[in-house]
Amino acid sequence: MSLKLAVLGNPRSGTCLLSYLLATGFDIREKYGSYYPESKSIFMYRVGMELVRMHGDSSYRCLMTIRDPRDVTTSVHPAHATLGTFMRSFRAWVENYKIYKRVLKKGIPVFEYKYEDLVTNPAKVQAEIAEFLDLEIKCPFDQCHLVKDIDYVALDQLTFEMGGVSPLFTTSVGRWKQDKYKERIVTQLAEVPQMADYLIELGYEQDKEWTKDYQLTEWEQDYDKWKNENV
Repeated sequence: MSLKLAVLGNPRSGTCLLSYLLATGFDIREKYGSYYPESKSIFMYRVGMELVRMHGDSSYRCLMTIRDPRDVTTSVHPAHATLGTFMRSFRAWVENYKIYKRVLKKGIPVFEYKYEDLVTNPAKVQAEIAEFLDLEIKCPFDQCHLVKDIDYVALDQLTFEMGGVSPLFTTSVGRWKQDKYKERIVTQLAEVPQMADYLIELGYEQDKEWTKDYQLTEWEQDYDKWKNENV
């Protein structure tokens, strides 16, 4: 039975980075086929989780990328860098995460890791992935940016999504705390206040104390209430 490998996660959570590391750090083709039989790709990255939930079976192995949703919602795609357009809202993140919880209930084998752990301790995460997928490590994750010969049909797309290939860096961890993103977090939190509970569930916060600095002003609350009632 051919095993199928799928990388799951919200956009801007590190799915492209992991896919690149998988293609360079392991000999994926030794054991895994494509998510889609007609595809020439080794595996599919950022696969629609609803598809996995509906069609997944015991032949699937899934890697789930978790990243602080506040960093996800303040991340800008390289193609939109000049526009400063954010790709993912808290609301979209929650919907995606709910589907993931249903994937877990289906019993499909899933290895869940955090983006923050990947960039701060790549050797540990790579060893855990190697054990989960039963693969030998070909190249350490922290050296994968040096690999030139990569047999992966979607390489150009991956590097575009990542904004180019570079050594692993941690500067994007906790980026949401920068002053320029405060308005973004305030408005997103106002729309999806339950995000504070998800952050506790995922271990990014111990309580909701941080939300005190990210509340709408009284005027903004009044305007928001008026808009909801009149628009």
